[in-house]
Amino acid sequence: MLELSKNIKMVVSDFDGVFTDGSVYISEKNEVQKKLNFKDIMGVSILVKAGIDFGIISGEKSNILDYFKDKFNLKEIHGGIRQKGIVLSEIMEKYNLKSDEVLYI
Repeated sequence: MLELSKNIKMVVSDFDGVFTDGSVYISEKNEVQKKLNFKDIMGVSILVKAGIDFGIISGEKSNILDYFKDKFNLKEIHGGIRQKGIVLSEIMEKYNLKSDEVLYI
């Protein structure tokens, strides 16, 4: 059961260290892989099905972000962002959201 304040219209999250355990796997071919917990992916699914918009603002650029964008049809996926507060403010302005309508993780 999803229990959020009825005011929440959008959840925005960082990615590394939130969806990942902070580990990075590097293959012999220098391919970077990250371990995700299926429960976190299901959490995004539950939010989207409940009609709550979801976005990611990550400090890193990653093809994994494209997975989330495509799987859940997300509009707000931002990679390579160091000043996350600025992007969060821009998203809030774009969707005319007040601070009590956004949950940032």
